[in-house]
Amino acid sequence: MTGSAPPLLQVEGISAWYVPRRPVLAIDAFTIGERSVLGLLGRNGSGKTTLINTLVAVHDRCQVNTVTFPGQPGSLSQPRLRQARYAVFTDHEGFAAWSFDAYLRFVSGVFPQGVDRDVVDALVAGFAFEPFRQRPIGALSTGNAKKAFLIAGLALRRPLLILDEPIDGLDFDATEYLYEAVNAYREHGAVLMSSHIAESFTRCCDHLVVLEDGNLSAPLALNADTDVRSLLRARP
Repeated sequence: MTGSAPPLLQVEGISAWYVPRRPVLAIDAFTIGERSVLGLLGRNGSGKTTLINTLVAVHDRCQVNTVTFPGQPGSLSQPRLRQARYAVFTDHEGFAAWSFDAYLRFVSGVFPQGVDRDVVDALVAGFAFEPFRQRPIGALSTGNAKKAFLIAGLALRRPLLILDEPIDGLDFDATEYLYEAVNAYREHGAVLMSSHIAESFTRCCDHLVVLEDGNLSAPLALNADTDVRSLLRARP
C-alpha cells in the first residue's frame, strides 16, 4: 500500500521483455493508493516506460500474475480498468491531423462520462492553450502537443491518471500550472508520474518508487526537503 491510502491498483508478479528469456522487468508488486500521487524514478533505460506501457496494456510481451482494482480481481486489459485510466506518454504521435477539440470529442465518446466543459476551459486557460486548440496536434510544438493530451487527461478525471515524463517540453509557466493541477487531482483520483526532474517529485508526490535493473523499491515517503537524487544514488 502507498502510505495510508487504501489501494486503488495492486499488481503482483510483473515480468516484461523485448527478447525472450531476457526480462527487462521482474517486479514482485506494484501498488498505488487511492487519491494519491506516486512518483516513478529511474535512470535512462531502467524500464520506466516499459512498466507504464505494461500497466496500460499496450506492451504485450509481458506476464502479470494478479491484478486487483480496486479490491476486485481482474486484468490490466479488461474494459473496467481501461475505462478507469488515462495515460499521457512521453512521445505521442497519434491524432496528428486532429485538433484538440476534435480529440476531446473523441475521448469523450470513449469514456462515457464525458468531460465538464467548464473544467476544460479552465485547464485550457491555465496552460495558455487557447490559441492552439483548433490547430492540428501534429503541427504544434512539442510542449503544446503535450498540453493537449494533459488537458484531456486532467479533464476526464479518471480514477487513475498516468503521466510519463509530463514536464518534457513544457515551459516554466506550464510546468508550474501542471504541478498545481496534479496536486488538485487528488480530489478525483490517483496519479502515477514518472519524471527525470527531482522537483517534480517533491512538489507533487506523496511517495516515490525507484526502478533499477528491472526491480522496484518499496514506496519512499517524500517531503519538500527530500534529496531525491540521493535516493537514486543510494541504489546499487
